[in-house]
Amino acid sequence: MIVEPFLTGNYIKFSTNVAVVLQEHHEIQAFTHWSWERTGRREMVCDLQGVVNLENGIRKYLLTDPAIHTMDGRFSNTGADLSTLGMAEMIKCHQCNIVCKILGLADTEKHREKIKKLKLPVTQRTGTCYFASKSAILKTVPTSQILNIFKN
Repeated sequence: MIVEPFLTGNYIKFSTNVAVVLQEHHEIQAFTHWSWERTGRREMVCDLQGVVNLENGIRKYLLTDPAIHTMDGRFSNTGADLSTLGMAEMIKCHQCNIVCKILGLADTEKHREKIKKLKLPVTQRTGTCYFASKSAILKTVPTSQILNIFKN
């Protein structure tokens, strides 16, 4: 039996699998961006929650139960891997921050602007980001259009 250690502190939902919930946690948002860049825009770690503790003036995160979007949807049986559609929604909500800059990550602005032009349907709101359900997107936007955005 595999059991996670007990997480001490206030449990926080930092992001979902389609939206950033708390922009002020720059490290978390940059991690999702980093995972996308590091994998050649083929995978993205998201849906991050857990606790954050301050140790010697440094924030330390203990995260649990993440989701991974994959270009080929290989984890779609989990219900959390929304493939390129989930990546598009995350990029649409992501605002590059100081940690993204320190890590040397490419600015996502050009991708965000192209994604906005697709006019993805808005069905829900989380934090400051509006997003759509996977079924609503599939009805309106061919996956090939999103793939073309990520290639550039």
